[in-house]
Amino acid sequence: MSWKWATVTKTSPLRIRLDNDTLELPLTPGIAGGGALVINQRVWTQIEGNQVTIFPPSSALAAYPIGAIYLSVNPTNPGSLFGGTWAAWGTGRVPIAVDTAQTEFNTVEKVGGAKTVPLDSTSSAIYKSAAEATGYGLTSSTAFGNRAIVGSPTQTALPILQPFITCFMWKRTA
Repeated sequence: MSWKWATVTKTSPLRIRLDNDTLELPLTPGIAGGGALVINQRVWTQIEGNQVTIFPPSSALAAYPIGAIYLSVNPTNPGSLFGGTWAAWGTGRVPIAVDTAQTEFNTVEKVGGAKTVPLDSTSSAIYKSAAEATGYGLTSSTAFGNRAIVGSPTQTALPILQPFITCFMWKRTA
């Protein structure tokens, strides 16, 4: 079984042309979910042996109710594929599941985080010079060595960007 996009080329008898094919299929496909089709309409098809079933965009849209998120490496707005109204969502951010036990993640569409943590002597305990090493479990500045220095006096921020992969994210709004 395979799934492919196709275009309606005739309505009586019903004919379709699969994407990347030059000729229409020489058979009449079945239609799942009913509904009228029009010439040049994009449809999602399931192909199993010699049987082809068309799933009109309205049936694909049912899989994405309002509030659903669609991820793709194709920049095309999913409204042109499935119908409905979609808005770009989460640009430049990584999604995290809601966790009501943690205040940082306790509500839907909450945003937070930063790409870097500032490093300076007043706002961060991440950077401490060798002279400041005592009091952090070390008894002298010579014992500090280079074992605990994360930053340096010339470094102004510590990068904390997690590993990622980019894609386009859309949220169905209507």
